Amino acid sequence: MTIKKEVCNAWEVRQNAWSGACNTLDLLTDDEIEMIISFVEECYPEGMTETEFNDFLWFDTDYIAEMLGYADFETMYTERS
Repeated sequence: MTIKKEVCNAWEVRQNAWSGACNTLDLLTDDEIEMIISFVEECYPEGMTETEFNDFLWFDTDYIAEMLGYADFETMYTERS
């Protein structure tokens, strides 16, 4: 069974994330999360499940960092921590 959930803004993303995705979100501004939401909407017009989106935030951190102009997640983490 697949359950999809509408997420419209950064606050909802933060409220619905779990595990490693929360660690990623802790480093991001609301504007950056909104940018990621827009990216996902463009690349996945059919949407993602809540688990797929959470896993994207958790495991694709280098890709997310590159979207935001960093070489990789480690660089972003170091510069923001």
